[in-house]
Amino acid sequence: MPPYPRGPHREDPRRRARPPTRRTAPPRQPVRRQHRLLPARAVLAGHLTDDLGRSAAAVGLVLGLRNLSRQGLFPIGGSAADRLGARGVIITGCGLRTLGFSLFALGDALPVLIAASLLSGLAGALFNPAVRTYVAQEAGDRKAEAFALFNVFATAGARPVRCWAAVCCCSAAAGRRR
Repeated sequence: MPPYPRGPHREDPRRRARPPTRRTAPPRQPVRRQHRLLPARAVLAGHLTDDLGRSAAAVGLVLGLRNLSRQGLFPIGGSAADRLGARGVIITGCGLRTLGFSLFALGDALPVLIAASLLSGLAGALFNPAVRTYVAQEAGDRKAEAFALFNVFATAGARPVRCWAAVCCCSAAAGRRR
């Protein structure tokens, strides 16, 4: 049986002479370190549902607004780092992240949680591009080595955090079943 169907809709005869190519899956798009934040999201979702008694819709709204503000405001963080200097934007991002997480810890009303979510998202949008700008500026001619080392250390901390979060989640689940 020929590799191509016969009939009025058959393939071009010139293509039939070539062997079929092996099809591969498309390459995975890089995930921008979102996997490292999954334990933090799980802890935050647990805090919102268990400690504050929020519904799944409220938890989804708070977490979704954080992601939306973080990903949507990256251009603002990048342009701020370029115009104002990376160091000041990094410090501002750290301060806003501290303020946002403090609001998560202290607030229990939904508007406060939404404000905390937007602040922590804005902080991430300021911090991440500014850090990369700072690494690029300080690396000089050795940008490839600097970013490789930056990524090694950025992902090295993720494994212990994920293991710790898994142990905490399992122990919390075991404690609830008793």
